[in-house]
Amino acid sequence: MKTEYGVRLPNSGPFASAENVLRAGERAEALGFDSVWVHDHISWGRDKLTHFAAGSVEACAGKDPNFLESMTTAVALGSRLQRTKIGIAGMILPLRDPRILGKQIATTDQLIGPNRLTVAFGVGAMANDFAVMGVPMNRRGRIANDHIGALRAILGDAQPVDYESPSVAWSDGTFLPQPSGVALWVVGRSEAAQRRAATFGDGWLASPGKGGSLETFGASVRRLEAILEDQGRSRDTFTVGLEIFTSIAKSRQAAVASSQKSLVERFGSVEEGEAATLLGDAERIAEDLLAYHLVGARQVEFKFICHSMDEMFAMMEEMAEIVETVKTNLARMG
Repeated sequence: MKTEYGVRLPNSGPFASAENVLRAGERAEALGFDSVWVHDHISWGRDKLTHFAAGSVEACAGKDPNFLESMTTAVALGSRLQRTKIGIAGMILPLRDPRILGKQIATTDQLIGPNRLTVAFGVGAMANDFAVMGVPMNRRGRIANDHIGALRAILGDAQPVDYESPSVAWSDGTFLPQPSGVALWVVGRSEAAQRRAATFGDGWLASPGKGGSLETFGASVRRLEAILEDQGRSRDTFTVGLEIFTSIAKSRQAAVASSQKSLVERFGSVEEGEAATLLGDAERIAEDLLAYHLVGARQVEFKFICHSMDEMFAMMEEMAEIVETVKTNLARMG
């Protein structure tokens, strides 16, 4: 299976604006990336501003904690772009009524075209989200299982449909139109997330995360493969995805220096940040990307650590060239 490559857009963080999201999406498509991605939260206070997926700690100074809602942003992107796939990672599933979300997913699919939308679900980790929405955070895993089961029923071929679970239930529901090729994934590094993905999902998406590395990601992929095998599922019909912070510079030292404050903010130390990210010059990042492919990553989403939109665009251009190098190297390996 080939690996596809995507870019996380600034729907939150210091560059969060409609103009920047659409500009970055258009640039990603022009450069040949396979997908663009946004993420999802509901209540996003000023203390969360540095929890960005595109930007830097330095760039956050004086900015408001804007957060463009994920599903409506996906619709806007899908309508503006011509071929690029649109992903949401991760949609906080316990916060959403699956009946309404199912209608939104099907409608988005109709508006942007078939086989373009991926919704990667997570259970959520921000307490304020749950408090504001009145959802018990200590039950989020069970609610997520109930809701993704409900979505599978809503988006399935049988209509009308009944569904019953402790969190949501209905009878004689008809949900049309039906989508054409929407991919439902699950995000999260835990074994519980992987089991949820293997049970309900078309794919799994995770980052190396705090304390993570290429080696720990590879170990997680092997654990997932064992879970899929236990459930009788083929790896050939299941996508393994990687989302990873990235900084490209003339050298690894320059990339680390540029990203230092952001690495400490996100990972606790520069050393842990170095292990869990792609940092360095083009040659080093190409080597690391090839290594992630070899341990099983078949979808890679880059989250650029950058101080301005101009710098983000420059990194996107360089990454597009790096990706071509990796593809060439993989072709040579057969």
